[in-house]
Amino acid sequence: KIGDKKISDLKYSDIQLFFNEKVRKKDDENDDTKLAPMSLKTLKHIIQQSLDFAVKDNLLRINPCVDIKIPTSDIPKKEIEILTLQEQEKYISVLGSTKYKLLFLTALFTGMRLGELIALKWTNVDLKENTITVSESYKRTTIYKPDGTSERITDKKTPKTQNSNRLIPIPKQLSKLLKEHKLSSKSDYVFSSSSGRYVSANNIGHLQITLCKKANIPYKNFHA
Repeated sequence: KIGDKKISDLKYSDIQLFFNEKVRKKDDENDDTKLAPMSLKTLKHIIQQSLDFAVKDNLLRINPCVDIKIPTSDIPKKEIEILTLQEQEKYISVLGSTKYKLLFLTALFTGMRLGELIALKWTNVDLKENTITVSESYKRTTIYKPDGTSERITDKKTPKTQNSNRLIPIPKQLSKLLKEHKLSSKSDYVFSSSSGRYVSANNIGHLQITLCKKANIPYKNFHA
């Protein structure tokens, strides 16, 4: 166990073995001592930054956590739940005067991810050709500072794959709504907050829960 070792005795192989044994597999899904790869990634950041201080204090020559690889899990990813046509009708019926009604409709008609919608700017919307160019996405993430504290920030990311970087056709009914919306928009962002900045993913997530309850349909996350 790495917790039983002196910091000066820690080696790369000790830490890598710890992570290899800590990842949650199919056979131990109910084992609370095991962690999902995303949780292990966060843990790696914490350990790595802690050992950075050890290097600065000359307790270690190099940080043995730097090149650690996060092991993968063999637990199948959950299938994305899809709104049935009947559920879509109920969902649309409760959007009403919801502040971000057009954002939700755009998600339904285009299949865009929440981070892509939040990052979407008018420069990437061609209302003459009726296309949307997806070229970036915003994601909430945690950064760890040298003093040991952490901070939640919105991180801008470019698509990882060619499939993510894509051109999406805009249906006629959605195009009409976007054109009307653009006339009153004073922001670079298609969907903006009252201050003109990008909208909060947390706010949209909470609103999604409310909408599903109002429509009397099972909760589906935003990507459904």
